[in-house]
Amino acid sequence: MNPANQPYADGPIQTFAYAGNHNWYVPTNNGTGFALSTFTPTQPTNFDANNRLFVQNPQDASAGAQTLIGGQTNVYDAENRITTSKLNASVG
Repeated sequence: MNPANQPYADGPIQTFAYAGNHNWYVPTNNGTGFALSTFTPTQPTNFDANNRLFVQNPQDASAGAQTLIGGQTNVYDAENRITTSKLNASVG
């Protein structure tokens, strides 16, 4: 809720910050009034040295694609584009 305890005219507002590598993240203390997904980056260190999202204990293939992240298994084609993403278990 906003400080006046009134509904937002246009809905909740999300505040973003940017890391040095041009990736956005959501500071955890921005007072948005709603829960963030566990996949939402909340600090600049949520990205690894190769500029990939590093949350939910990802596993990478030799080509650098994230093959497992947060209970999801990803499959890539020969051009390293994601073709399927399978949810293996619920992640909280």
